[in-house]
Amino acid sequence: MDNKQKIQIPNPEDILIRDLLIENHIIDHPRVVRCGRTSNKVYEGSWGLKYNPYITFCGSWECRVCRSKLLEKQRKHHFSNNIEFINFRKGKILLLTLTIPHRIQDSFSFIYEGFKESLKQMKGGWGWKKLRKITSCEFHYDTLELTHTDNGKHLHNHITYGVLNPDVSNKTIKDILFDTWSYYTSKMGFKKLSKKGIHVTEISPNGSHSGSRGDKTVEELTKEKGTLEWWEKEYLNTFPKKTSQEIGKEIMKINRTFKGSRRGRIWINRNQ
Repeated sequence: MDNKQKIQIPNPEDILIRDLLIENHIIDHPRVVRCGRTSNKVYEGSWGLKYNPYITFCGSWECRVCRSKLLEKQRKHHFSNNIEFINFRKGKILLLTLTIPHRIQDSFSFIYEGFKESLKQMKGGWGWKKLRKITSCEFHYDTLELTHTDNGKHLHNHITYGVLNPDVSNKTIKDILFDTWSYYTSKMGFKKLSKKGIHVTEISPNGSHSGSRGDKTVEELTKEKGTLEWWEKEYLNTFPKKTSQEIGKEIMKINRTFKGSRRGRIWINRNQ
């Protein structure tokens, strides 16, 4: 490895949490179980055998240590993309926030599957295509975020949306987005959507953020109640209202639900 390459040193608390979850079988994927262990590269020459120890990492979203690295890599990729779009393409970046009204008794799996299917159908529908065309949308990427309040779990999507036509008002965009999003969420069996569940704001990248509210560090996500990171920290600290088994089930449920989802992929709109 090039000595000049910056190495991201894992946070000791992240290591402690990962190892505790593995020890208690909350995480049991073999690749994650091996994460952080030391392996040896063997070199053979006239000097005999030489062993060069190195630490292996799993690169899995399920692993808190590797998730921190993946989020940082994603943030840098988004930042570079957004800065180039603003400075060289003279574009504008909007943040479209979509939420869904649901009942407190609705399970997380029902909310997630219905949300994902609503999003999939909306992006194949006429309203989204119309929005892309009139705004001259060049790219977008999704960031699903899970939080928790006294009224239950709340899933919402922050869509970072790059446009070349700055003349379409945020109100017009919100009206079109509301019509198409409310249609598909109702189709999936969710309650009637309020316009308060749709937000359209202009954002700009700065030195520490990519311009997407979704590009948060593990430390930032840990502070938001209901995120995977928040539950992981509560497992370490002994949550007063839940047993470690209950918290473990929440962590396993979130990992299982988000397994296989594409995170942070930039979708380029080649055909308007």
